[in-house]
Amino acid sequence: MGPGAFAAYVATALSLTGIALCQLSMEHHTFLHRAHRLQPREALPLTPLASGPFAIPSSPHGTLVFSEQGNVTRVLMNNPPINLLNVNFISDLHSFLLDLQPAPGKTTPKVVIFSSANPDYFISHFDISLLEQAAGQAALIQLTDIGRMLQNITSTVFIAEINGRTFGGGQELSSQMDMRFAGPNAL
Repeated sequence: MGPGAFAAYVATALSLTGIALCQLSMEHHTFLHRAHRLQPREALPLTPLASGPFAIPSSPHGTLVFSEQGNVTRVLMNNPPINLLNVNFISDLHSFLLDLQPAPGKTTPKVVIFSSANPDYFISHFDISLLEQAAGQAALIQLTDIGRMLQNITSTVFIAEINGRTFGGGQELSSQMDMRFAGPNAL
């Protein structure tokens, strides 16, 4: 299945659930994958695809890149080399999900699509070297909170666009999302 067919499949599945998408922009996403293959250890410079009604948060550690089109927010995970669940990545993801908590008068995206800048890894495992450190213990607590938020934020549909390896904590996170779509390189 090529990138265009994958985008059409995701759009069809979402329309069947009553979610209207403006555009998935898989062509842009595929270009990022190819660029990442050429330079696997460098962060990719990205610009948002379009502006929408939501205040897209920043990623303090730079592991998440956000773009928005209408009611859809794309989150491109970029924590080279394998999207390891380390302190910075977990902190960025936790901050983003905290910003999505519903509140009176607050507008949140209807759909959030998570994808990876690395074509070989969606999300990897937890960095076990952190278990002996205080920061690692705090990251484990945040990781548990992330799973709860993915399940409890009902105003937003969370989608994992998996096109590479995912295992350990990454597999658990993707299973907490409302929908998971496997691309041609998913393992």
